[in-house]
Amino acid sequence: MILIGENINIMSQTIGPALKERNPKPIQELAKAEAEAGVDYLDLNIGPSRKAGGELMPWVVNTVQEATAKSLSLDTTNQVAMEAGLKVAKSIHLHLTSSTQQLVISSLLLAIFHPEI
Repeated sequence: MILIGENINIMSQTIGPALKERNPKPIQELAKAEAEAGVDYLDLNIGPSRKAGGELMPWVVNTVQEATAKSLSLDTTNQVAMEAGLKVAKSIHLHLTSSTQQLVISSLLLAIFHPEI
């Protein structure tokens, strides 16, 4: 069984404000707690983030990578954010989207930025 930590989510009452304020502490604490709990992947859900996704996703990827070496799952419908996150990610194995078209684009981006997968 593969376990995915789903708590780093912009809808969270703690994590949402931390993402908006670029406050790494709550995000890193949660990432460490999920890693210690034994998850295989950390899901980073920034929602659609239409205005600042291209800045937010790489920031949260780097923030989490400073706290743990767990593999990441990038979860957004924003392709600019997805590409920006993939560029800085060290270990990506999952990318989540909500449509077939976005899945194809995300898969191509993953192949470009992480051909070793």
